[in-house]
Amino acid sequence: MVAVSHIASCTDLFDFIRRSPTARHLARSVAGQLEEGGFKEVVTGPLAAEKAGFICDQGFICAWRGGSKPGFQLVAAHSDAPALRLKDRADLGGVGLHRLNVAPYGGAIWSSWMDRPLRAAGAVFLPGEDIFHPRCLLVDSEQAVCTTANLCIHMHQELRTGYEFHLQKDLQPLAAANSETDLIDDLLAHWGLAKDRVLGYELELLPAEEGQFVGLDKALMSAPRLDNAAMAYAGLQAFLAAAPTDKTQVLVIFDHEEVGSGSATGAGALRLRDILKEWHEAHFQIPWREALAASFMVSADQAHGYHPNYPDKMDPTNAPMLNAGPVIKCAANQSYATDGASAAVFEQVCRSVDLPVQRFYLHSDLRGGATLGPILAQSLPMPVVDVGNALLAMHAPREVGGCQDQVWMQEALQAFYEQ
Repeated sequence: MVAVSHIASCTDLFDFIRRSPTARHLARSVAGQLEEGGFKEVVTGPLAAEKAGFICDQGFICAWRGGSKPGFQLVAAHSDAPALRLKDRADLGGVGLHRLNVAPYGGAIWSSWMDRPLRAAGAVFLPGEDIFHPRCLLVDSEQAVCTTANLCIHMHQELRTGYEFHLQKDLQPLAAANSETDLIDDLLAHWGLAKDRVLGYELELLPAEEGQFVGLDKALMSAPRLDNAAMAYAGLQAFLAAAPTDKTQVLVIFDHEEVGSGSATGAGALRLRDILKEWHEAHFQIPWREALAASFMVSADQAHGYHPNYPDKMDPTNAPMLNAGPVIKCAANQSYATDGASAAVFEQVCRSVDLPVQRFYLHSDLRGGATLGPILAQSLPMPVVDVGNALLAMHAPREVGGCQDQVWMQEALQAFYEQ
């Protein structure tokens, strides 16, 4: 295993995040690196024909490196992050500045999204070869096109004592648009698209800032979308670097985790099961259930780190620290799929390469969120462990993580693939 510095690793991560503003962009960024690594995209025909291949569809991507024995070593992550989705007919006009009609995507700390420059990115749909297959064009303004803005404190004293935030009113971004057009028209023109050719769009507004290091020793990082681009990137780098083994190695990245995974490209669909089963049945004769019994999944999604300003919100004995190693996420109610046996497996993986490992339990008086592991375990009944790195300010426009943790997670996932 080649040693990588935390500065080099996180610099590359910042570039990956910059190139991957939406789930669709992230999937194509991953696809580009897979192709550079010798993997071939399967668009039609049997996927089993490619020993090292991948399928990419919207914000979903699944890659595999075939093995000689039944069973899968699988890492799962997700491609989406909280954002503001532009509604149809989004430009509301306005006096002096145009207001934009947006819908919240995911459960963000929306008050922290105020006073932020926002870029626009996503997909625009044009006529295709037939009516059922419109052409999808990925677009990105690559610069701020609008901003959210608070009312000044002099006119809004409630901000000092507590204010009930209203998404439809307070979170409408502002833009300086041509008075004769609207922002959407301006964006389409910026991308060289004729308005009358556009059938629809799926555009998000998201922080325009890039990632940066924090601290004189650059020990911390502050960046948009660390949840979950950082885990997708760690999984990708581990997958590309891993030596082949007897079992088939799989990297899968799903869309729509932040809104429940209930879509054709989310973990709630049966697509992953179908891909794995097609591969298995093309190469092996043993029953499918035996292949599942010989498999293991690591679900990689970020974890909540210890916040020294809020110790009362943390579990007293299982609150992971930044830069203290990968985190095994546990929950008595199975909101994480981890059980004693799967935790023991990942613990041994980390020990095999001398990595520290931590545990996370939510404070018993609080309710946590969902993740991929329990959803995938229902359609793929194999051992699953939910892991992540400790983060602060999860779902804020900038999240804070430990740089060494990023390196360690990549090393842990590579070691897992090579077992």
